Amino acid sequence: MYDFFISHSSLDKMTIVDELVAELQNFQFKVWYDKEQISEGYNINDEIEQGLETSFCLILIVTKNFFESKWVYFETGQYSRYKKAKIIPIIYDISTQEYLQIIQILGNVKYINAKEKTIKEIISILDVSLKKIKIENEALTVKDTLYSLYKKLSSYENIQADIACIAMKEYFDIMNDYPTYVISSSKKILTIIACDIGKYLNINASVQATDYSEQLNIIKCAANRNIYDYFAYIYNLSANHFNESLILVINKALVAILQWYLATRYSALSKIYNFEILYPGEMKHSDFEETDEIDYLVLREDLIASIETAIEWYDYNNYTYIAIKDKSTKRIVGYFTLLPITQDTYNLILSGDFMDKEFTTDSIVQYDAPGIYILYVAAVAIHPYYQNSNAFIELYNAVIDVILALAQQREIYFSQVLAEASTKQGEKLCKIMGMKKHTSTTSNTDVYTLTLIPPEFKLYGTKGKILMSLCKQKYEEYREYFDSSIH
Repeated sequence: MYDFFISHSSLDKMTIVDELVAELQNFQFKVWYDKEQISEGYNINDEIEQGLETSFCLILIVTKNFFESKWVYFETGQYSRYKKAKIIPIIYDISTQEYLQIIQILGNVKYINAKEKTIKEIISILDVSLKKIKIENEALTVKDTLYSLYKKLSSYENIQADIACIAMKEYFDIMNDYPTYVISSSKKILTIIACDIGKYLNINASVQATDYSEQLNIIKCAANRNIYDYFAYIYNLSANHFNESLILVINKALVAILQWYLATRYSALSKIYNFEILYPGEMKHSDFEETDEIDYLVLREDLIASIETAIEWYDYNNYTYIAIKDKSTKRIVGYFTLLPITQDTYNLILSGDFMDKEFTTDSIVQYDAPGIYILYVAAVAIHPYYQNSNAFIELYNAVIDVILALAQQREIYFSQVLAEASTKQGEKLCKIMGMKKHTSTTSNTDVYTLTLIPPEFKLYGTKGKILMSLCKQKYEEYREYFDSSIH
């Protein structure tokens, strides 16, 4: 959640708001500021409403320009609907008549007089107010802490962390939309944690997901009494126990459990690595010996393409491989295989009766002209030694950079993305990217698909949002073509 939502007239950005936001961020406050949060292509009303809903406090910048801005009235009205609503006006140089207008809008709310305070003093007052607001909104504060722990857990490139994060994402969705199911959803999280700890500490590597008694034995061996009691409390809950106040109790228990889990399972700080991305055209033939070594560590042997096949793909289209190298060892530690495929290959993959290691250059295409292409993610592999590093994140961001550059510089777009998941981690990565399972294959793997044009995905970060916006624009430009293709 955000600490502060800044409601203001756009005419006050340069003279007042930019400086205030910069100071708040210098003091590590999380600030929702439209200038930084709303990207091109997004619905302004929707983004503002989401920002208001996820902010502890609304700061109202009251100047003469305030009374001419339709947005500040909209934001104040929307924010007032929430039970947690706390509005702090910061009043600048306004007339008595304008001040009386503010009282009519907000009532007799205590305000900050900017004329009498330095910006540091204003920040100090806001800090005190925020602490009080968070105490009064315990449920939101606990939920915010829980979400922060989820984000921390998601930073580890580890299959067990990934599985736990999927369960937590489901829990957040259920808590918001179907709160009566939080009990069963929280039990799922605890089961994943207990089973992982059982394996990690060599207590019990084969405990069943439904065996709560054995899971409690694991926790009894691994944790203190408080953590054991939290597990036992949630395991003993049934649907009949549900009421709204129970969500806060469960969230407090989950916060304690996740703090313990992170300290136990991921206590050693990840080594800081210095990585280098190998972009299209930067790999040498000898590099494929290193990618092949990674393949045999993380992929099924019967699915691995030969070094000769990989080089053949790369020589035909050097955009087929993007890799990441550890600068200290000068060795490749992970890679993506991205094959732009023909329509026939696309249909073959969707049928489920294929082996991509048998694809030839006749199965793929070159980016020889602007247009719409189909992308097949043939492999994603990270060396096991680097799966707790940020190697995957850096590599994933590099892939987004390349796809974005193809769109912006060469008018090359992808209407569909396909991937074959042969491992649990592959399945997890497909789901993270918003892909949906299409079919199972004759090789006992699963094919996942994602439509980029028209967009059926959501990316975060500045570059991700730019890519989404470009896909939307391309869809609007050729809507008739794409709609006819779908039907």
